[in-house]
Amino acid sequence: MKQASTLFQKSNALFSALLISCSLLFSNNVSAQQPVAVPDDIIGSDAASNALGGWRIFSQGNSAMNITALADVGITPAVGPHSIYTSRTGGAGVNRSFLGYYEEGRTLSSLSAVSWNQYTIQGIDSYLNIFITNGQTVATVVYQPATVPNAWTNHQFNSSAGSSILSVRLGTTFYPLTFSQLMEQFGSWTIYNHPLTFSLPDNASDFIGGIVLVSGSSNPTLPQTHVLDGVSISFTGEAVKAFDFVAPTVNPPSGCAAISVVSYEPGKRIDGSDILPTRQFFNNATGAPQDSDIPVAEDAINFVSLGFGGQIILELEVAIQNGEGNDIQVVETTYGATCQRSPERIKAYASQDGCNFIYLGEGCQDASFDLGIFTWAKYIKLVDVSSSSSIYTNNNNGPEDGYDLDGVVCLNGAASDFTPANLIPGVLTQVIDHTPDSQARRKNNTLIINGTPERRVPSKMLGTPENTNTVNFYSMGFGGFVVVKFDYVVFNGTGNDIRIYETSYGNPSCTNYPERANVEVSLDGITWTDFGTYCQDGQLDIASTGFQGIQYLRLIDRSPLNSNKFPGSADAYDLDGIVDLHACANGVQVRLANSQEEEVIEGLPATFSIYPNPFEENVAINFINESNDKEVLVEVYNSLGALVFAKTNAIGADAIVNQNIDLHSLSAGVYTIRVSCPSFTQTEKLIKQ
Repeated sequence: MKQASTLFQKSNALFSALLISCSLLFSNNVSAQQPVAVPDDIIGSDAASNALGGWRIFSQGNSAMNITALADVGITPAVGPHSIYTSRTGGAGVNRSFLGYYEEGRTLSSLSAVSWNQYTIQGIDSYLNIFITNGQTVATVVYQPATVPNAWTNHQFNSSAGSSILSVRLGTTFYPLTFSQLMEQFGSWTIYNHPLTFSLPDNASDFIGGIVLVSGSSNPTLPQTHVLDGVSISFTGEAVKAFDFVAPTVNPPSGCAAISVVSYEPGKRIDGSDILPTRQFFNNATGAPQDSDIPVAEDAINFVSLGFGGQIILELEVAIQNGEGNDIQVVETTYGATCQRSPERIKAYASQDGCNFIYLGEGCQDASFDLGIFTWAKYIKLVDVSSSSSIYTNNNNGPEDGYDLDGVVCLNGAASDFTPANLIPGVLTQVIDHTPDSQARRKNNTLIINGTPERRVPSKMLGTPENTNTVNFYSMGFGGFVVVKFDYVVFNGTGNDIRIYETSYGNPSCTNYPERANVEVSLDGITWTDFGTYCQDGQLDIASTGFQGIQYLRLIDRSPLNSNKFPGSADAYDLDGIVDLHACANGVQVRLANSQEEEVIEGLPATFSIYPNPFEENVAINFINESNDKEVLVEVYNSLGALVFAKTNAIGADAIVNQNIDLHSLSAGVYTIRVSCPSFTQTEKLIKQ
């Protein structure tokens, strides 16, 4: 090894990346754990920040690394409930992740030991790297202990490390060493932070330096999944530094939670039964989320269950701004189950006026969304899209009840500019695609553009349909197609939701002039559902598609080319426009009555208040009917969801019902009172002293 030492000193090789992995926790007799939330890596080209110390993570290729709740991946914690989770899908290329620690001014000889805990789910490719330099030459210490699958393992890099798993890499050559040989020959070398400081950017990957745990490499190329936690680092003559990786603390700006519920339409449990009344307190979605997956008693839950297919609209306390990255976080409660075990999912929408919504995306359990084309938003709509055919294993509390909403928070603060989005509700505004003019033909096989080019202006499909016998349409041509879009999502309402306007001069019957088009719909422009074929004008009910809302339509001409009903100049389906039959007028929708509010909110079909609450013997209910409902049902449930009181009252339209309910026989505790009629249901907590 003396000859190897001379080689190290003379060589001017380029630095090359390596890998490592990690495992279980250190023993309980080391120093107290220091909690750390690992940030992303510094920018490689920023030499001024290379001396920054502490923990950082970085990933390349198809590898990913982050702090993860161990309950989400089904692993018992080695230290705390969170660990560093790194995974790659495999395949060719440089696909690896790095967890690195650095302190300025440290020499290799000052490092007496590194300990870490590792849980390997799959793969063997994991290492400890220590990047060192003498100011002219760079080298990498490589320590690769054996991988133990499906168990926490504690790895120790110290004086007991043998040459079979310890080496130094210079250029592309590895030199086996014992720990003592390493310190003898390289102890004076400095542990440095960022390899790009000493490497050519064109020849080195951009990754962190220092003391680094690596997962994955360019060879082997198989999938890798490792969990790392409880790292301890010992410098000679100093107390052991022991670390516990914790979830980053999200401190949203004040005033960035929901302040009220605009509407709440609960779905059903997975078995078709009603959601427990204790889980229908929609006000649990307002205020700052508790963000806790610790199971609690049924009468102390802090979420509202949407139910399968249910939905809720929340008004935020302030209009939130579209900033860097995601802008809104939705917090869900699933008592520690992973999305694989409990795939409770939502689609999220945002609105500026409470009426017209854009689509933000879909998420499972806790999820974050970007506001997209909105610079700000005041309302969030969440629709449960949990699959009732999935297998749920977290069912200790009875049949699954879909997405359990704890609340929402904004991530980028309040907006200051409230300029409305330049979007138009209710009509088509965009042509995404259409048949090229060179392919759009009449029945006689001539190009439409040659004789009547005014019939091939795509913008004539947009805006409010004229519905007249003039050339204000777009001719698709036989077999042609168009893909069009609304600015806002068209939601499923009562009856038909969309009307398609087609122009056939003189309004002939479909039998006499069979211009037909097949219609497909989509929310995101990716997943489509076939709506069937329509002749001339048509109306569509979104409910039959399985979507709660759509934004895109694709029409394909299906006019029979050989029909003798068409003259040779016929140009097939002529699209005048498409409208949303339930287009929302601008203006904020009315809110549901909050449990803290006693006044009647104008525009609701009904509302009620209870007093006193808490109570001792009797409860007075004030119910105001603002519809044509004929009766109202009052029910009281205990904390287990059992019905302990029920009474139906006959009412008249616009009637005010004041009723005293004698509940003296109930034991002290928390109950649920639900008042319902055909057009209205409201649920509140009720406390018996």
